[in-house]
Amino acid sequence: MVGKHVGPYEIVERLGVGGMGEVYRARDTRLGRDVAIKMVSAGTGVGELLDAYLLNEARQASSLNHPHICHVYDVGDADGRPYIAMEFVPGRTLAEFIAEQGLPVETVWRIGQQVIGALAHAHERGLIHRDLKAANIVITPSGEAKVLDFGLAKRLTPADVHEVTRSHAEPGGPGSLAGTLPYMAPELLRGEDATERSDIWALGILLFEMAGGRRPFVGKTGFELSSAILNDPVPALAGKVPPAVEHVIRRCLERDPRARYQHAREVRAALEVALQPTGPAPGVAAAGPATRRRWGAAALLAAALMAAALGAWWIMGRWPASSPQKEQGSTSATSQSHPQAPDAGPTAAPAAGVAAPGAPMRPSRVPEANEHFQRALLVGMTSLDLPRMRAGYQRALEADPTFAEARAEYAFSVALEIIAGFSNDGSWFYRAEEELRRALRDDPQCGRAHSALAGIYLMQGRKELVPAEVERALALNPNDVAAWAWLVWYHRSLGDYARAKEVGIKALAINPVFFPARMALGEVLLENGDSAGALREHEKLREQSPENPVALFTFGHTYLVLGDATQARASLDAVPDGLRTNYFVRLHEALLLAVEGKAPQALAMLDRDLLKFAEMMLRPVSHVPEIYAVAGKPEEALDWLDRSVRRGDERAEWFERNPLLENVRREPRFAQLLESIRYRLAQKQVGPAR
Repeated sequence: MVGKHVGPYEIVERLGVGGMGEVYRARDTRLGRDVAIKMVSAGTGVGELLDAYLLNEARQASSLNHPHICHVYDVGDADGRPYIAMEFVPGRTLAEFIAEQGLPVETVWRIGQQVIGALAHAHERGLIHRDLKAANIVITPSGEAKVLDFGLAKRLTPADVHEVTRSHAEPGGPGSLAGTLPYMAPELLRGEDATERSDIWALGILLFEMAGGRRPFVGKTGFELSSAILNDPVPALAGKVPPAVEHVIRRCLERDPRARYQHAREVRAALEVALQPTGPAPGVAAAGPATRRRWGAAALLAAALMAAALGAWWIMGRWPASSPQKEQGSTSATSQSHPQAPDAGPTAAPAAGVAAPGAPMRPSRVPEANEHFQRALLVGMTSLDLPRMRAGYQRALEADPTFAEARAEYAFSVALEIIAGFSNDGSWFYRAEEELRRALRDDPQCGRAHSALAGIYLMQGRKELVPAEVERALALNPNDVAAWAWLVWYHRSLGDYARAKEVGIKALAINPVFFPARMALGEVLLENGDSAGALREHEKLREQSPENPVALFTFGHTYLVLGDATQARASLDAVPDGLRTNYFVRLHEALLLAVEGKAPQALAMLDRDLLKFAEMMLRPVSHVPEIYAVAGKPEEALDWLDRSVRRGDERAEWFERNPLLENVRREPRFAQLLESIRYRLAQKQVGPAR
């Protein structure tokens, strides 16, 4: 082939052989640049599928634009053989780069985060690698990683899997399917389709290999290796990486895909947390001043009233009206068999047997840590200065890195950036999740960590994980009102309004001033046809927290559902100027403009930042279809309704009744969405038995 032309490319030298054919360095005679040419081997069966598979995959790969992804330039055919022209990347493969004793942690992180960034970029655009391995990553002379062959791996058939796992197959044969076997996820060996999670498994193998100098699963034959992947425990890295980093790698290698990280960006956030001595990731701490600048002094002042609810959302939810646990070492409460409830909000004096706000249920043995912890909680009750709250929790963790209660509070303050509508950066959720997991490693009996995990899972649309976390939280503290509130939203997302109402009433009996439970109950009553009850609950919310934008969004939406745009406008006008950029406030304004007949202004508000925020949480994503439907954009409305359903919104009966979706109800696709919801609900048991 050397010296020959493949289309406009002159072959210069043979670089090697891959699973699909030979790879050459060539010269693009038109642009005067070096490229890599992959020639698909004859007889692979891929040639006949050029239009249906290779061309489509290469086109998708060519759309990727990331500094750590090898770019695809062109696809063509030369004498009946398909070829792919791609960026020529000089350097060594990662397989050649990894030393026998492994790489330093700093190098593992540097290369790992580059590969993770490449995966995240591709996954967000719907492209799965399918063949991530050390041989498909090139380390350039400058030390940068380039991931090759995104989406271009041969799709494995059951016959391929059978062949590669036969007892005579060599597990590492170059240029064969067996070369992929050490990185294959268990579900692929069972004949299931490749997904983002199978790429996450391969990433875990890579991280283990970089850290330890060897792969976690070995075997002399393909059969032995596949058996190890399916059955053997992940070996220890024997102190080669910090325990928190090893935990991240092990989670990538969970055999159940649902237990792995679901997205590459989660792995990156987890490693950021794991590489910090006391846990809080540098990105979280660094975001504080920027967040403060974003709000400004006026916004922080305007948030003071909102903070009594949002800041105390977590705080008061953790110290309910009656606690079944005796305080462990706390000097702020006296144990009784039958404690009485306090009769006021966050500033009320605690009744006997009730931990005072600021006193941890499971305090640190380090007095200084408890002091910083209580001060941070006080900040959360008097302002919504999230950076200052986090700084207080960080100081508590510096004094006692194993203080699980402080870490759980810290984690929720991180998640509040999104939950309160101030940020659309999804990494806040993943950082919060990793902090909570670390809290549970330090103290498996930290109930508030389980409760917070339930909330984060619900917001992310991973609601199948919610019941178990709620059960764990309530087993440790049956009066954990925050856990009960998450359960209200869980049942509501299933359209199980009877159970949601029952749980909501129970939550408010535990703590009548816990605003998320009242807000959730009001929404349940509205969607179940009790408009008077919904307005009653929302009026109580208004009295309790008149300038809380999340609550204002909720009862503003209620008024729009009931056809009262005047009251909805009044609720929006009540929002302080400093909070008008809050994402929940902007969603409310967009919907109100659409209802008022100002469709162009409403659609203009749905910019990329607002839609990014809406898409990352189960609650706001369900309101974007309403805006598009009222504004006369049925296709966009149905696209977003589909996203909402895929995130776990299964309120089929409400979709049929919701007057804001009137303009799309006659669309065939709308009926198909409802049918898919009902089919799924019929296939599973819904909700925990509470």
